[in-house]
Amino acid sequence: KAAPARKAAPSRPKRAAKAPFLTDNRRRMIRISLGVLFSILALYTLVALLSYIFTWTSDQSLAFDSRMFTTEVTAENAGVKIGFLWADLLISKLFGLGALALPIFLGAIAVYCFRLRDVNLLRVFLLCAFGAVIFSVVLAYVFSFTPYEAMLGSGAGGSYGHYACRWLCSMLGKAGAAGVLGVVLFLYACMLTPKVAYWF
Repeated sequence: KAAPARKAAPSRPKRAAKAPFLTDNRRRMIRISLGVLFSILALYTLVALLSYIFTWTSDQSLAFDSRMFTTEVTAENAGVKIGFLWADLLISKLFGLGALALPIFLGAIAVYCFRLRDVNLLRVFLLCAFGAVIFSVVLAYVFSFTPYEAMLGSGAGGSYGHYACRWLCSMLGKAGAAGVLGVVLFLYACMLTPKVAYWF
């Protein structure tokens, strides 16, 4: 005798596919929000750095004032106390005027987020990072021949440029250091645009 046919199992209702968390609209919202954030950060950093150049002597004592974060003291910097501390870190303790490369990079991130134009963030980051370091040392070297070697707290090249310049001069002398810095500046200009190499 033929085996009795088995009853087909009742089909389970299909579950609706879950929508992905990062939808196109959410990605766009996050991208625009980040663009606004980096735009504000770039503008604030630029204002604080430029203001520091003119007000650093007036605000220098704030770094050692125990009332720094109270309302009893004020800062001359356009970025006020946080702006002074931020600019003092970037200019005096790090790269001097070479720190102006940071708001450029932050602005490039904002442009990338807003998709105003194609931006190679890796290239911009490398150019800004190398630029900050190179100009820090170059400015420290140039201002070492002037009475303004200690301007902006640690010099126009900041603490990094000051110590790097001292080490370079101790290894190669003033003339040798000038030659090395000249070659580095030329190579950096070639990184910015090949037209420099063709012109040379």
